[in-house]
Amino acid sequence: MGAVAMTELKIGDTLWCFDENTRKYAEPTPEEKARGKMWGSIIYREHFTETTIYGETRGKWLVRTQVGGHQSSVNKKTLQEQRGRYVPVQYFTPQGMENNIWLHEHRHKLIEALRHTPADLCRQVAEVLGYDPGRP
Repeated sequence: MGAVAMTELKIGDTLWCFDENTRKYAEPTPEEKARGKMWGSIIYREHFTETTIYGETRGKWLVRTQVGGHQSSVNKKTLQEQRGRYVPVQYFTPQGMENNIWLHEHRHKLIEALRHTPADLCRQVAEVLGYDPGRP
């Protein structure tokens, strides 16, 4: 979730809600404009909306959005809000949000880089990750 243990959170702290319906687009590049594209790609960071913890129950944080004042309750252990039968909405500490953004922006690039990495370097990466080729 983040660098903060869930027990360290308190009323007044900020949590960031990942909302896939909140979108902001980058300006299109000159090449995209030449192809007639009106907007660039989605800015991943803009999916996050800021909330503040304003109260608590035994198992939940009560949060309120900075804009609009929407209120929600977030599970203290998982930092998730269940909305009906849908996939739970994930909340993050500020550090957790930065970690999520970093992984989103770089994990796939690292995977692609490994595809073109010599065997000796791949073995070193495997060792750092604790990967055991003998385990299924």
